[in-house]
Amino acid sequence: PYMILVLAGIFANHDTQFEDQARSLGADRWQVFCHVTVPMILPGIVVASMFTFLVSWSQYILTLMIGGGRVVTLPLQLFSVAAAGRNDLTGAIGVIYVLPGLLVIAISARYLTSDKARLAGFGRI
Repeated sequence: PYMILVLAGIFANHDTQFEDQARSLGADRWQVFCHVTVPMILPGIVVASMFTFLVSWSQYILTLMIGGGRVVTLPLQLFSVAAAGRNDLTGAIGVIYVLPGLLVIAISARYLTSDKARLAGFGRI
């Protein structure tokens, strides 16, 4: 649902005049899609992917309910180590758990503050 909501917002504000201009200058549909449409909606795809990744990365309760504790994922491992009182392992697993989310945010923030993203309607974050 997160991906759909963000992309719905992107497509609701999508201006097709750029595509019309490219077609009037002789570009075919594939060229318009590759060189106009995709660069305009790519920041929205990046943001939607980031939200989807971050939400799915933290699905502790859902994994516990569906897997019944038999499927050992990183959030379940982190909870069991923390419950056992092992602060050293809890810290190490916690850092491993947080790093992918921080990496996704850093890469998407870097992309969204680039000149290409500003042309598509995103400014400074």
